[in-house]
Amino acid sequence: MSVGFPIPSANFTATLLPRNAGEHDLLLTSRTNLAFPGHYLSFVDSDRDALTVVKLLAFEEEIAVFVTGGELRTDHSFSLAGVRFLTLHYEIERIVATDR
Repeated sequence: MSVGFPIPSANFTATLLPRNAGEHDLLLTSRTNLAFPGHYLSFVDSDRDALTVVKLLAFEEEIAVFVTGGELRTDHSFSLAGVRFLTLHYEIERIVATDR
């Protein structure tokens, strides 16, 4: 899975590897020995008129998607040089349709 985020004069791209985790869970991760999952910063170097892409080796991300207590949840963690600095916890609720 790859997601791009525009930033001033550049682009930040997260490429995460999907994996089954347990019987019903999903893990999206940049922690792998494969070549392409990871985080990239790309920009046009105007002095050389060339696109420059840098892989951010010390930045890691994991998104765990799971069901607990009948609810869909997500833990989204970020690490820099092996040290986790942020974890976001999401709860996802189904909207019940109402008759109008």
